[in-house]
This record gives sequence, C-alpha cells and structure tokens, in this order.
Amino acid sequence: MTRERQNVGFYSTIANLALTSSATVFAATETKTILSAVATGLTGTREAYDKEILIEKTITILQQQMRTRRKEVKVLILERLARDAGTYPLELALTDLESYYRAGTLTGALIDVSEATGVRLADAKEIERQVVVSRFSPVTDPGQRIRAHARRKPTEVTDYLARNHGGMPLAVFVRNAPLSDQLRMIKALEIP
Repeated sequence: MTRERQNVGFYSTIANLALTSSATVFAATETKTILSAVATGLTGTREAYDKEILIEKTITILQQQMRTRRKEVKVLILERLARDAGTYPLELALTDLESYYRAGTLTGALIDVSEATGVRLADAKEIERQVVVSRFSPVTDPGQRIRAHARRKPTEVTDYLARNHGGMPLAVFVRNAPLSDQLRMIKALEIP
C-alpha cells in the first residue's frame, strides 16, 4: 500500500509538472487553459485517491476491529448473565455495558490495534532472539531425532509444538528446549 501510494504520488507529480510547465511554453491561451485544467484534474485525482481509497481501507480495518471487540465483550456479558445477582451485580453489569460501548468506538479500535501490534512485535522480537541464540547452540541427540521426524511428518511436529510449547520454532526447540521436554515429545509422538 505504501509503494502504491508513493507511485501514484510520484507519477502524478511528474505529470502535473509536465503539464504546468508545458502550459507556460505555449502561446495559445486555449492550449494553456486545457493543460492547466488537466493538471488541476490530476491534482484533484491524487487528493481523492489519498482521501478516499486510503482512508476507506483504514476505516474498513478499524470497523472490523470494532465488530470483533464488541463480539468478545458480548460473549463475556452473555456468560456472566447466567450467574445470579450475587455474583453478577448490577454495578458489574453496567461496567460491562460501558465496555461494550467502548469496544465499538474508533478510539477503542485504535487502542486495540495498537496493543495487538505491540504484542505481536514483542513476540517477533523474542522469537528472533531465540533463533539467534539457538544458531550457536548445538543440536542435542534427541533434537536430531526430532528434526529427522519433522522431515517425515512436519505437521505432526508443528502441531505438537503449537499445543505444548506455544508454537516454538523447531530450530529453537531442538537446540534450546530442556532435554526432558525433548524426551517427552519423542515419547508422545513415538519417534524412533
């Protein structure tokens, strides 16, 4: 999207410069008027692109986030409604109602997107750190057996890591996971 925006901006600026420069060269008033009108139209098109298309994409993403967050809060409210008034008092219900309202606001969506992006960035940094550290650790003997099994049945190993180790990359697991975890995996997956 950034590249697309840069291309549109760059090419429309070049075309606009060419048209306005050409308009000053021609002596005929009619030609100058036509070239200036085309340049103005091009500038307007670029501004419309920036305002309409890019903002529309952003708004669509934020609306989707708002709907998602509202559904999450609604599920929480419905679960709590099954409780009696002693464990789900009116004050808590009103607080949940306020949370439901905030989940549907633009500010709430921006906060959620920002938080989710921050969490994903932190996770990516940690995975990157683990991979860098693991590049210098030797692969254990059980790790070699797991790696060989992963070549034969990659989905089975990936699924196991997702279920039991938070999706830890195989390269990190075979080098850095405790020996007990590696042996547990060998036993669970019946790795020869």
